Amino acid sequence: MQVWVESSGGPLVLVAEKALNEWTGADGDDYDSACTVDDLGVIRFGTGEQGLVLWDEPARTTYFQGLRIFVQWVYADPSCDVEQAVSWLGDVAWEQGPTMDVGGPMVLLDAAAPGGEIQINQVRGAMDGEAISVEIEPGRYRVDSGETRPDERTCFRCYRLVAVS
Repeated sequence: MQVWVESSGGPLVLVAEKALNEWTGADGDDYDSACTVDDLGVIRFGTGEQGLVLWDEPARTTYFQGLRIFVQWVYADPSCDVEQAVSWLGDVAWEQGPTMDVGGPMVLLDAAAPGGEIQINQVRGAMDGEAISVEIEPGRYRVDSGETRPDERTCFRCYRLVAVS
């Protein structure tokens, strides 16, 4: 079962699971910092931890580990097989994005939510959750972004992780 995260109106943020309690969300300055990012960016929070901010839209987002890609639902038929739709991304004009260091398990959550109060991988309804755990091999990654439109009724915003040295 693929769990999706949807924000309450602002961006989503990817943070290290070990630093989750440092993310203050709207209870502190972290949400405001995340909202300054237009599309995609890395911000610092807490004791210098990195947070990857994804698109300042409340778009449902999930992570496909095998593809190493985050997918945001822009528009599509509700019955769309998302993994099939994004499995071949040859038509995507990728824009190179920021780099981020990953040291272990990560969590994708609504940037407004304080990290210490979220429920990870808890489905609220219609396969949507407040936050999802994301397994990424430790390393340094560039995060590229682009859109795929497999047909005229389907569009997904994609963020791929590209290992860099």
